[in-house]
Amino acid sequence: DSSVSWQTRARIEGISTLIIDEVSMLNPRLLDAVSERCRKFPATVQWNEDSVGEQFGGRQVILVGDPLQLAPVLNNEDRLILRGEDYPSQFWFDAKRYQPEKFTHVCFTKPYRQVPGTDFINLLDDLRHGKNFDEHHPTLHGRREELLDSHDNSLAVNLTHDNDLRREINEAELAKIGGSQRVSRIHWTVAKETDRNRKAPNQFEEVLQLKIGARVMFTQNKYDKNQKLIWTNGSTGVVTGFTPEEGSHLTEIEVRLDDERTVKVGREKFQDYQSVRNNRPGEKPKVEMKLVLEAIQFPLTLGWAFTIHKSQGKTIGKVRINMSDGFAPGMAYTALSRVRQLDDVVISGSIGPHHFPPPHERLRDYLVKYFPCSEALLPETISLPELPPELA
Repeated sequence: DSSVSWQTRARIEGISTLIIDEVSMLNPRLLDAVSERCRKFPATVQWNEDSVGEQFGGRQVILVGDPLQLAPVLNNEDRLILRGEDYPSQFWFDAKRYQPEKFTHVCFTKPYRQVPGTDFINLLDDLRHGKNFDEHHPTLHGRREELLDSHDNSLAVNLTHDNDLRREINEAELAKIGGSQRVSRIHWTVAKETDRNRKAPNQFEEVLQLKIGARVMFTQNKYDKNQKLIWTNGSTGVVTGFTPEEGSHLTEIEVRLDDERTVKVGREKFQDYQSVRNNRPGEKPKVEMKLVLEAIQFPLTLGWAFTIHKSQGKTIGKVRINMSDGFAPGMAYTALSRVRQLDDVVISGSIGPHHFPPPHERLRDYLVKYFPCSEALLPETISLPELPPELA
């Protein structure tokens, strides 16, 4: 394939185990594209013990995620393409190269984020499966913003489905703070042969703008030398100082965490490696790892607002959920489940049963067939969304 550089090809061939996280967000056409590329460039080291490998170029494949959380993000054009190419649904398991019977399915049933033995876990479990909204509505209504102490809500992170609204909230809150603004730009080191159309790693901002008093959220875990956790991906706090106090180059940011601890935050390093097959004369060919990209930035982002998609996987101290009729299935549950306990939830706007729909019929059938532990929890189903009449 002449459209693929040798560097990209070597990197793909060096992958022997393919792990796809948050698989619920993967549409079937994209999974087929992954399979096609993997088959075109087989793994240098073949995974011969796994029958899945034949569809993915001899690789072990591990798919991870909650099927009842966020679904693929599709516009009308995407839906037209899926229909035109005879995909039965938007879900990953309807990929033409996916053969579920060749996978071992494992069902995790114990929550670790929430406080054990609480009614909040039961509420989340019911709403995740689209059940018993009327039973839980009084509890959810009691978390409406206008019924709560506004001072206690000042630390809540706004969660919204709209990226423009997220940006507006963060910029507006930063503008309210007096004092000078400090800026940290991401620092790149790129190998000569690396594609320079690079994008910042998820945990880093290309340009980070802060002031003393700014709310921030940490974007990765940090441990001390004894492997004790200092902060987590999702910890929040307030900027209290900069080192040096003035100047264009920041070396350290002081943050007071919401648990009242003060920490010093330095820049963190993200490194990207690719597998390179070396064929030296007289030696057995072997695969070596080569550093191709390094990015350095503070692991912080403005923390007044986050999109629900960006919050997935994070544990957040307190959230304000900006409810919207534009929520896709799974969004409201994903937002609610970011916190450890119900007291950490503030609801802005009205909340109704349409925010917690039962699973689509095709998804339910898949879960019942391959995850028997789900069957007793699933209610009646709803149909897949239809195209607008003008596009049907």
